[in-house]
Amino acid sequence: MNIAEYSLKNSKVIYFFMAVLLIGGISAFGNLAKKEDSPFVIKQAMLIVTYPGATPLEMEQLVTEVVEREIQTTPNTWKIQSESYHNKAKISIVLEPFTPPEEIPARWDALRRKVLNVQQKLPEGASIIVSDDFGDVFGIYYALTADKGFEYKELRDWAQRIKTELSSVSGVLQVTLYGEQALAVNMNISLAKLASNGIDPMVIAQTIGAQNKLLTSGVRQAGNVDIRLQADGNYKSIEDIKNQIISTKAGQQIRLGDIAEIEGGYMNPPTNIMRVNGKKAIGVAVSSASDKDVVKIGDEVEARLASLKKIIPVGIDIVTLYPEHEIAREANSGFIVNLMISIAIVILILMFVMGFKASVLIGSSLLFSIGGTLLIMDLIGVSLNRTSLAGFIIAMGMLVDNAIVVTDNTQVNIARGMSKRDAIIKGATVPQWGLLGATLIAIFSFLPLFLAQSSVAEIVKPLFIVIGVSLSLSWVLALTQTTSFANVMFKENTSGAGIDPYDKPFYHKFDRLLGKLISMRWITMAVVVAVFFFSMFIMSIMPQNFFPSLVKPYFRADMFFAAGTSIREVEKNMIEIEDYLLTQPEVKTVSITMGGTPPRYYLASAAFGPMSNYANMLIELHGSDSTSQVEDRVNR
Repeated sequence: MNIAEYSLKNSKVIYFFMAVLLIGGISAFGNLAKKEDSPFVIKQAMLIVTYPGATPLEMEQLVTEVVEREIQTTPNTWKIQSESYHNKAKISIVLEPFTPPEEIPARWDALRRKVLNVQQKLPEGASIIVSDDFGDVFGIYYALTADKGFEYKELRDWAQRIKTELSSVSGVLQVTLYGEQALAVNMNISLAKLASNGIDPMVIAQTIGAQNKLLTSGVRQAGNVDIRLQADGNYKSIEDIKNQIISTKAGQQIRLGDIAEIEGGYMNPPTNIMRVNGKKAIGVAVSSASDKDVVKIGDEVEARLASLKKIIPVGIDIVTLYPEHEIAREANSGFIVNLMISIAIVILILMFVMGFKASVLIGSSLLFSIGGTLLIMDLIGVSLNRTSLAGFIIAMGMLVDNAIVVTDNTQVNIARGMSKRDAIIKGATVPQWGLLGATLIAIFSFLPLFLAQSSVAEIVKPLFIVIGVSLSLSWVLALTQTTSFANVMFKENTSGAGIDPYDKPFYHKFDRLLGKLISMRWITMAVVVAVFFFSMFIMSIMPQNFFPSLVKPYFRADMFFAAGTSIREVEKNMIEIEDYLLTQPEVKTVSITMGGTPPRYYLASAAFGPMSNYANMLIELHGSDSTSQVEDRVNR
């Protein structure tokens, strides 16, 4: 018994199968993880090495080279790049592109062990920080801004409160802050006073460090009770620091406040600075788990922020910089619209060519194919993102091919006088293996994207999965759903007279054209080959990008100033650019970060820093149609 015959004899089983695909697909669409981009592991880690007082050359010779020699033996290491500056160095280690994502954590564990080993070989005072979450995407990105009347401490306190609140949202992987200004005690000491009193600056540093160190003072036993002693000599205020006694070389004791100006403030110069729409700001970036729905997470984050806005003081505002959840929501809503349009187009076009019943039959197969694909995606853990949606768009035009062949064969067989049952079985059985071969060829043409061992291949793998699953389902549905529905929708040929549906002037002319082309087969083949090579030539001169340019109301710019430029000078220049951009009518939001790139809010965004001479701009416009014009103005 073949598949078509089984489907006609067991139509209830087929109807149940169709209900599972349709209802399961609708349910899966709500459960699927939704992201802007396909999950992708960036195979790069960053080492930040500090050695206070070292010149770039000393950093290179005493620290950077020592660390590089040690970490280059990390398994699957592909490239190591370092940059040495005054007091610090940045070392980037990139793994081989074909390194499987599941092996990345083990590689970073090996890297950390090597860092621990090399720490003993570094000069005293040198330290290393390993950042292996370098590639995390913080797609839900906000800024907390404050008017001039607020201090950074107030802004930082509210940012920390927001971070605590958002970290408890289900599905949130990490919340990070950017642009916090560290509290510090600034001390300005007159060199003349130091010289006249014979005080070594190192003595001041050592005295302050020793006085403010936490030490255990022991335990005294009183009967059966242990009383813990605590030496309370730590600094509690700036006045305590001012009252610190410093001993001179001559043995005199001088109050620190008499020879130094001591005041509370912020670390100067700062490591990084953030401004949004002309105001000081702190970035709040939220990263969601790869297997979670960013749309639902974003809605919950918005709800938490809405409750916090009621108690945040007037003058402190939360500004949305990059809403991945809204972008993903629009993409998924667009997918539903495109699906409905595709079905309508199929029905409309085929209605004029094959009739209304045939068009509805073929259009319904598209709906079941998409539903079944969504269900299987949910079962195997493939998310809805830009890549998988592209797979659906590519597959849309091919999903109806099998159903069209089976439906057309059935109609032709019925018209020729065959019984409806025999017409359906023959219409599906005769071409079934040819259709399977054509379907597999279409699927395997995308197989290299899935098998490629490279970083980019990780992004495009969902494309093959969606196309492979949907086209496979379309072949199965052509032999089951199409035949079962055709048995209900098509009527028997009651006239009893068979007619040839191809006995028409159009088909006769087409037959004569094919005969001429076959009789001149060498000329025909030469023309086909010429057209092929001409197409290859046209493709070679066309602009080529792996990913097309995205139509978004955003653009970013990286600004590099002369090496050694202070971050305060960078801030001064960026304020001028900011003032210009805010006067442009197309500009909605201007976000500027100085000293390093902000958290990676978009997968393809590059990262730079920490660099005092670097600044990044993220500009949001009121509409995507004016992006290129504003970008050109900024470049000028």
